[in-house]
Amino acid sequence: MVEGSYSVLADGLERKRLQLAIEAAQLGTWECDLAKAVITVSARAADILGLPGLGVLSLETWRDLLHPDDKDRVYASFMGAAAESARYREQYRVRLPDGGLRWVAASGMIVREGGGGATAIGIIEDITDRKQAEEALITKSQALAESEAQYRIMGDAIPYGVWLCDANGGARYVSPSFLELLDMTQEEQSEFGWTKRYDPDTVKAMLDRWMHCIRTGELWEYEHRILGPDDEYRTVLSRGRPVRDEHGAITSWVGVNLDITDRKRAETDAARKKAELEVALNQVRDLDEAKSRFFANVSHELRTPLALILGPVDDLLANADMPSEWRNDLDVVRRNAQTLLAYVTDLLDLSRLDAGPMRPDYRQADLADSVRQIAAHFQSAAARRGVGLLVEAPERLAAQVDPAKLGRVVFNLMSNAFKHVPDRVGLVEVRLTAAGENAVIEVGDNGPGVPGDMRERIFQRFVQGDEPQRGAGTGLGLAIANEFVARHGGTVVVGDAPAGGALFRVVIPLTAPEGTPVGPAAGAGLGDLIVVAEGGDAIPTDDDAAIPDEDRPLVLVVEDNPDLRAFIAKNLSGVARVAVAEDGVDGLAAAERLVPDLVLTDIMMPRMNGDQMVAEMRARAHLAEIPIMVLSARADQPLRTRLLSGRTQDYLVKPFAADELRARVGNLLQAKRARDLLWAEVEGRQQNLEELARQVAAVNRTLRLNADEMRVARDRAEQATLAKSAFLNMVSHELRTPLTQLELQLALLERRFRKGLDERQDEIFADLATAMRRLTRLVGSVLEYSRVAGGRLSVRVERFDPARLVVEACADARDEARRHGLELACAAEGDVPPLVSDPALVRVAIRNLLDNAIKYTPQGRVSARVLAMGWLVRIEVSDTGIGIPSDCQQKVFEPFEHIETVERKHAPGVGLGLALVKEIVTTLGGRVSLVSAPGQGSTFTVELPSMEGMR
Repeated sequence: MVEGSYSVLADGLERKRLQLAIEAAQLGTWECDLAKAVITVSARAADILGLPGLGVLSLETWRDLLHPDDKDRVYASFMGAAAESARYREQYRVRLPDGGLRWVAASGMIVREGGGGATAIGIIEDITDRKQAEEALITKSQALAESEAQYRIMGDAIPYGVWLCDANGGARYVSPSFLELLDMTQEEQSEFGWTKRYDPDTVKAMLDRWMHCIRTGELWEYEHRILGPDDEYRTVLSRGRPVRDEHGAITSWVGVNLDITDRKRAETDAARKKAELEVALNQVRDLDEAKSRFFANVSHELRTPLALILGPVDDLLANADMPSEWRNDLDVVRRNAQTLLAYVTDLLDLSRLDAGPMRPDYRQADLADSVRQIAAHFQSAAARRGVGLLVEAPERLAAQVDPAKLGRVVFNLMSNAFKHVPDRVGLVEVRLTAAGENAVIEVGDNGPGVPGDMRERIFQRFVQGDEPQRGAGTGLGLAIANEFVARHGGTVVVGDAPAGGALFRVVIPLTAPEGTPVGPAAGAGLGDLIVVAEGGDAIPTDDDAAIPDEDRPLVLVVEDNPDLRAFIAKNLSGVARVAVAEDGVDGLAAAERLVPDLVLTDIMMPRMNGDQMVAEMRARAHLAEIPIMVLSARADQPLRTRLLSGRTQDYLVKPFAADELRARVGNLLQAKRARDLLWAEVEGRQQNLEELARQVAAVNRTLRLNADEMRVARDRAEQATLAKSAFLNMVSHELRTPLTQLELQLALLERRFRKGLDERQDEIFADLATAMRRLTRLVGSVLEYSRVAGGRLSVRVERFDPARLVVEACADARDEARRHGLELACAAEGDVPPLVSDPALVRVAIRNLLDNAIKYTPQGRVSARVLAMGWLVRIEVSDTGIGIPSDCQQKVFEPFEHIETVERKHAPGVGLGLALVKEIVTTLGGRVSLVSAPGQGSTFTVELPSMEGMR
């Protein structure tokens, strides 16, 4: 800026100096004749304005050089200064010839001459660099302000924000969110005031660590427990680092606070859940071990009576003079006993697999010969059922395998194929080939095949198809085959067979693993393999089976087991005409054609099960009123309740007595006959009201009698085992069906032929009867305990004489004691008052205690004593047996527990009797105790209260 009057510039020396200063400052000068509107500029000014070489320009030309945004503002400012003789100062942009812009600063003043004219003079400066620096500074300042605002927002968003401390650790700033947690102001939290909200038990340790970091400059990281405004502790993770100057000295600390309360809770919950999972895992392992012991024990116990059944039966069948009628019945007994033995073998193999590594016993073997031998087992079954059997194998195929286990694999695959192929048109193909270093065994069929979503699961234990098939089995065959193949280092997969069914493909190495000892060739070890797929066709399965006496009622029997179907038909032949069908589809068709007076049906059958068939019948008007009786091994309470609630008239659980079956069928037929007559009389209106009333009364009496018998039968059925889990239901079905055959056939044989037996045959029958009783008790114990332990025990309270009940229980057990050479005594001391409880359950408990005492008393006596103890009735069962060690006295009341190991035990049983006693007594509100010592016998004491309030 130039100040002073124009007269000062006139001084030459001073003017020269001013000119030099202006040039040194790289300033340009300008002079404007306001009257002529002409501006004269110096060379530097012309250069700044982008007009090199031009010294004179009009005021309008100068105006046109200005940036459009600055033009009006700058021109008005200049003209205003000229009009008011004021000083002029502006910053503006000019447009350069190359299209660029330049910032200039211009200042000047107005000089008026004596004649009245006015001139504006001044300087101009290029300030482009300065303006760019200012703009950059402004931009940077704005960015810093924005960044600071963002960081502040971020700090406030972090629970619980950021903090700043001085070099000595004193807080200078914490974010508002942290102040909110502390319930303090900035001033209150300074000078370590924030420590007042910390857990007092941890403050000292925390401050010691903080001071250590202040001294050493180590990074700060610490978890705090801070008491919040809600008086609950929050867990905060604090992290910080030092800020250093150019010399490395710490000038301050900066850090963040993070709320990790939820994370700590999650970690605590995860640790707790991990501990719970470990406990659950240990429980699962214990249960798995108990299951394996149970399987081993049950297999051991079932094989013994089965051996005692098969042995005598084989002896009887070996007699060439055996009457054909006897031989047919004994064939049924042998076939069903073999079925049971096959299932038991599956369970035994499963327990061995679970017990630990089962390494193959590698031997030199001829696979081709083994496959042909196994296929030979199925020849008779194939011929009887009209199933084609094709076996393709080389003359010889040497391999190093475990012949018994590999034979079991092939046998199980063929059994599975025979189970699913239809009669008369079925086809099973077995092929053995060598593929490099492996042997390939393929078993295919033309059955329904395996759906894609089942092809992985089919090899799991207890997994079966959705639809029941011929001989449903235990669901273990394919699982055992898969595990045996895996132990050989091979694989087994299932796909589609060329014939349309399933194709199982086994690939195993032909040589044993390197370093594995290989024994010499041995027999195939196929003696335990029993074909359970072959059923007997004792009677026809079409409508011709109906007895042609048209005046007798017609009963339709729908049952997939041929032996049981034949037996039911034979036993009902004296009660009614009988027609039979082998599954739900055939049964429904037969019902449509015959419209029988009664239908007896199984539940688990192929193609259409009994439940579905019943629903179809009830949906058809002409079949809706036919009485239906269910015969099933499924003691399934929900299913039974649903069927008895409206669809069926009776439900009989297998095994059952033939006399009971005939009685129930007779009652149902009689009720239907009475109902038919009543409807006929009502519709015909052919009798007077008095006679009709008499008929109605008679029918009502009959119906009440039938209802009472049905209630008794239902009460008996409700005491049967209810196996809620799928596995126990399956085992119940598979064990009880053949067991029914054994009981019914033995009873029939004894009734018909007992008088004609010689002494040896009479002994055989006695052995069979003993083995059957033992087998029935074993299965009954397992199923009874399943019902009790499942919470399905029904208590029926009534008043009874406990002394008489104990005497009757001793009378029932006396024959068993006599067979063991024991004395059995029973006594009542004093007056024993009546007891209000469930006599049926008390009888079961006392009989189990007596059976247990007899079982474990080699010699001496067993006694039972009943007496009154205040408001309790006390029953004691004592023996002179082996006694029980003190460390085992609690275990004997646990299910499946034995004092002896399975390998060394000599007393039969699966370890459920005493567990059943404890469950029953506890349910009745009593308690059971034990006093015993090894070698000195045992005394079990049951104390029962009267359950007056439950009557």
